[in-house]
Amino acid sequence: MSRHLLFSLIATVLAVPAFSSSAALAQTRDDTTIIVNGTVPARCRVGEIRGAGDTFDLGVMIDTSTGLLRRDLSAPDKVVTGSFCNTQSVLTVRAVPMAPEDVTFLSSDAFTRRIDFIATASGWTETPARFKTSAGENQSGAAQIQPNPTDVDLILSLSDFTANGGADRRPVASDDYVGQVTLTLTPSF
Repeated sequence: MSRHLLFSLIATVLAVPAFSSSAALAQTRDDTTIIVNGTVPARCRVGEIRGAGDTFDLGVMIDTSTGLLRRDLSAPDKVVTGSFCNTQSVLTVRAVPMAPEDVTFLSSDAFTRRIDFIATASGWTETPARFKTSAGENQSGAAQIQPNPTDVDLILSLSDFTANGGADRRPVASDDYVGQVTLTLTPSF
């Protein structure tokens, strides 16, 4: 065999495995992409009242010497902890005036069976949500929009207690005047 042919044969054998090795590696690699998908539903929660329970206990509401509603009537604020909304939301406060549970009669215009007040929920937005029981249902300040996800304590307070019909009306006697305040957190899109 000639030297030239032997040299060509050796060069060809050495070149082929190097070429086929690269080609084999390029052909065995394959990629695929798999999407990871899920959802987070909008969720709002009004938390729990911290401390002394879920009742505003006003005690004796009248001046016992005059029978008129006390002008200094007040209740300590309630702190509602663990309130959150994971999206834009609306905090709404609504209230029902206080009325005696066990009295249905009203003997004259000098008396009343209804004590009005203002319920205020603060902390959710810069402007507190306020509901005045004497002003009816659709009150513009009763709902406040929070544009961001929020997790804060709410402060619920009652103020401005008034006898329905005027300060000269006396509340009728009852051991059980009851009103109600409701806080609602709702996602808003």
